[in-house]
Amino acid sequence: MQFILLDLEATCWQGFQNGRRREIIEIGAVRLDGYGSLRDTFETLVRPVHHPRLSAYCTELTGIRTEMLRRAPEFPEAIESFLEWADPWAQHTIWAAWGEFDRELLLDHLEEWDLDDDWLEPYIDVKQQYQELRRWSRQKGLVTALRAEGLEYEGRQHRGLDDARNLARLFVRHIDEWRF
Repeated sequence: MQFILLDLEATCWQGFQNGRRREIIEIGAVRLDGYGSLRDTFETLVRPVHHPRLSAYCTELTGIRTEMLRRAPEFPEAIESFLEWADPWAQHTIWAAWGEFDRELLLDHLEEWDLDDDWLEPYIDVKQQYQELRRWSRQKGLVTALRAEGLEYEGRQHRGLDDARNLARLFVRHIDEWRF
């Protein structure tokens, strides 16, 4: 068994989205074995096709600049590399992310590009389950959850691999408590 903890970064704009479609610009992931030991990491930038120029807000938030994406693969090639790395067919894979946003965005992209999505189950919404575990009245951010565990965020927030690594640090603290 393996756990793949995933974090996506996407195009974004400050304030109202004005009907603009969000596109994945980065995939970051951590592979844990069934005991919670770190086995490997994955990171790739993804070139957006609908909105190839990032907003200043998005660049400030993520640190990803438009010029960094010019040579990045488009989504189909990026997801193929990701799935080769994750190899969910080789062993039982449980996917996890902080909330539903990443899963929904990924499913949207898979549908748009007419790619298979049956590999994305089972899926753990760590944000929702952590709220229930802590008996919090509302969901909170990953940084707040880390602090509740006595941990500080390491790296840059809103970067795929750094977010996935920090999620993994929280995830292993409660590895036997997640429902899937």
